[in-house]
This record gives sequence, structure tokens and C-alpha cells, in this order.
Amino acid sequence: MRKKENNNQLWTKPLCASCMLNIGYSALKKSTEDKELQYKCMKEIFNILKLFSNDVFPVDLSIKIFRMLQKSTKNMNPYDKEKKLSNKLGKTVSELIKLDIIKSQSYSERIKKAIIGTIVGNIIDFSTAQHQFNLDVNEFNDLYSHNLETGFKINDFEEFISLLDKIETILYVLDNAGEIAFDKLLIEELLAIGKTVIIVLKEGSIANDATLEDAQEVGLDKLGVELLTTGSNALGVMFNEVSEEFMQKLENSDLIISKGQSNWECFTYFKEKIKIPILFILRAKCSPIAEFLGVNVGDNVLKLIKKIT
Repeated sequence: MRKKENNNQLWTKPLCASCMLNIGYSALKKSTEDKELQYKCMKEIFNILKLFSNDVFPVDLSIKIFRMLQKSTKNMNPYDKEKKLSNKLGKTVSELIKLDIIKSQSYSERIKKAIIGTIVGNIIDFSTAQHQFNLDVNEFNDLYSHNLETGFKINDFEEFISLLDKIETILYVLDNAGEIAFDKLLIEELLAIGKTVIIVLKEGSIANDATLEDAQEVGLDKLGVELLTTGSNALGVMFNEVSEEFMQKLENSDLIISKGQSNWECFTYFKEKIKIPILFILRAKCSPIAEFLGVNVGDNVLKLIKKIT
């Protein structure tokens, strides 16, 4: 079990255990209707949570819970229905956002609107307790308009635009199904200004994280870019499980774009693995991470780190 190393500060709070319990139970209900099996799995969830402490890496325990449920219930993709609905909504709303992007007066404005669009997509998350949303086209379209006004609590947009002039290859690490249709907007803009983009997804299903199948559903495979997996189905990017190919692509890239909380957690925790600039794009959806970042729950974050220390 991975714990705090080298006196690095962790964002773990007592609330994290409650979140993992609630999400575990939610995933269990989707995985099986067998009551006897549900009781057995809940006992296993409690056994996993016995490992919880103030210096444990939360993603580790979450992965253990999801994988235990997959093994115990034989249901490898309990979020299949939600993922398909999310992809459908993502394609519809992202096309509406694209109509606004093309009205922009400069490539900088186009990219900024596309990033706002990706933040809207980051709302689609079934693995954070207390985080609520509806898969409704009008609601998400309104969220885009609202986010255009509110912007980012942490806003490194100008630094990002400046950096774009100096780099070539971007490793774009995706987060959730549905959300990836919104990411397509930003990827298209990066390709339009001549950047090489490598898209990273999960090797297999876990929660509602995006896989190659999801990428095909929203048309990412038609962009003419390389589609790569981390090499595992772990939440985020667990560097103890990634493939050699992923590491090679990472080492040969000029910038990482990291979407969502799980990816932020992993890149922050395994920061010694990161030797290139990284742009975090996420909406703070839980108080431990929001507090660590110095923002409020619900705030948008666009944070560029040129070198993680």
C-alpha cells in the first residue's frame, strides 16, 4: 500500500474514506442485484478500508475496491449504460460549443473556449461522492455559458499560450467517457496550429473512465492522431502499472495535458516521474483536493507547472 513518501504533503482527509465507501456501494449496486453477493462485497470493501490512514494514497484504495467488485461480481463494466449515455450527450453538446468556438476572432480565443468546453465535460464523473449532475443537453449547454463568465480560479492560460509556441508534441491524458467528446474540441484546436497530439486512455474498464471503445464512439479515432493506453485499467496514471510504451511516449513529449482529479492525484503523487511541463485542467469536486489546491469545491482549475518539485 502506497503511503506518503519523502515527507511529501498528501491531500488525504477522513472524508476520503467516506467517499470511497459511498462510491464503492454505488458501484456495487450497478455490478450485481444478488443480495447475498452484495453483503459479501460490502464486507470486502470494509476490509479494504481498514488500510485507510492519514498518509495513504487515496487512489490506491479506490482501485482496490473497483477491482475487487469486478472480480467478485464478474461484471467488468457496470457503468456501461452511463458511459454510452455520457458519450451521446458529449457529442451533442460539444457540437453546440463548437458553433461558438468558430465565432472566435483569434486562435487564442478559440483555444480558451475549447478549454472551457473541456471543463464542462469534467462535470461527468460518477466516482466522486456528493458530486451531482444530470445528463441533460440544456444543463450542460448552460454550464458552458456560465463557465465562460466565471473562468478559472487558478488561471495559467497566458502561460500556456506562451508555452504552445515552444513545443511540438503533447501527451493528452483523458479522464471520463462523455468528457472526452469535449476534449475533442481542444485537441482539434491544437492540431489546427500544427501540434502533434497523442491521446491516452485506459487499457480496460474501471468506473466510467474512457477506453479505446469510448474514443471510437465520440470519433477521436478519426482525428488522425495516435491513440495510446496507459497499459492498465487503473484510475488515473499509476506509474507502477504503466506500459513501457506509455513511458517512452511520455519521455519523448514536450507537454502533458492532464484532465480531471484522478489524473491530477497521480501526477502529483508520482511527481518525480514527470520531467516535462504539465497542464492540469479540472474542476475541483471534493473538499480535500479543493483545499489542497487553495480553491473552493466547484471552482475550475487551469494550472501549468513547468517543473514539478
